[in-house]
Amino acid sequence: MQASGSRIGILIGDVSGKGVPAALTMAQLLAEFRIAARDMESPAAVLQQLNRSLSASSPRGTFCTLCYLVLDLDSRRVRVANAGHHPVVGIGKTVRIFGEASGPPVGILPELSWEDTETEVSPGDTLLLVTDGILEARAVHTLPESDEGLDEFGMDRLCEVVNGYHRKTPKELIERVNQKVHRFCEPALPHDDCTMISVKYLG
Repeated sequence: MQASGSRIGILIGDVSGKGVPAALTMAQLLAEFRIAARDMESPAAVLQQLNRSLSASSPRGTFCTLCYLVLDLDSRRVRVANAGHHPVVGIGKTVRIFGEASGPPVGILPELSWEDTETEVSPGDTLLLVTDGILEARAVHTLPESDEGLDEFGMDRLCEVVNGYHRKTPKELIERVNQKVHRFCEPALPHDDCTMISVKYLG
């Protein structure tokens, strides 16, 4: 998360691979994100800068899904650019999905572009961003020998869980989702990292 004047930037991502190489890649991206986000107002332009850097410096086959949004606290406008990541869940009196991916993950090809999309938030609205670990959490009793037909937690279940929770704090919202995901996976645990970021706009 990065703040500048009346604007707040929120970035969530998921890098390919595991272990130290993946951690180093994400650390590099975050360092470069702080510089790019300071100088660029367009989320899409920030993604393009990160893509050029990752494509040039990381091992072949390394990529990262990213969703970057900028919330203007004065105008209530939200600008989003999404590189192959899950969209943003907006939680108010109703639940809506916005900021779908306008291009592939960063790091695949050096000259790619993404698009900014815009929406508005109302006082009391909450924004939720998640990684694969939430939406692809699997119910153990449905695990076959292959991945075909797996019962995953999914976006529909996520929206059902957060519906009507707009009066709660971001912490309470995340705790509720985390509880529901773990209960869905019982007696096993989620097979991937369950990362969430939640922000409430108070107006």
